[in-house]
Amino acid sequence: MRQLYRWLRPLGVFLVLALFVLTTNQASAHAEYTSSVPAANATVATAPTQVVIVFSEELQAQGSSITVKDASGAAVDQGDTILDKSDANRATLKVALKPGLANGTYTVDWKNTSADGHSEEGSFTFSIGAPTPGSLPQTGGEQPLPLLVLIGAGIALSIGWQIRRRAVR
Repeated sequence: MRQLYRWLRPLGVFLVLALFVLTTNQASAHAEYTSSVPAANATVATAPTQVVIVFSEELQAQGSSITVKDASGAAVDQGDTILDKSDANRATLKVALKPGLANGTYTVDWKNTSADGHSEEGSFTFSIGAPTPGSLPQTGGEQPLPLLVLIGAGIALSIGWQIRRRAVR
């Protein structure tokens, strides 16, 4: 029984820490997408003149951007992303769009840098008139894959540590 306890203790400690990380609110470390105009996956009747995205916390202008592309991948924004100075929270980005956008689906890719220096990126679509045939709605932000890799690496290290301990004996 004592051998089993020595084997499972490091693994158990790691799993408790991993669960703590999984259940901790990460919003304090990253400026998350909260809303936009046009809204993610929305269909609007007329072409907007700009895209506005609101985030969960203060942003830095440096390192924050919005790009908008049509279904063929051509840029349709003016390349003039700004941090909205009228937002007291400094959490809103805007980019102007080229005039006369045609009906179809557009992809908005965004990247932000929060006041504490952390970056986030993601994307979403909106459509004018009717969606482009074959286009899939999407929203995006942080992906869980890095956390899963971290957990897997921790388990592998725990097992390796135990094998090494047994070999030294």
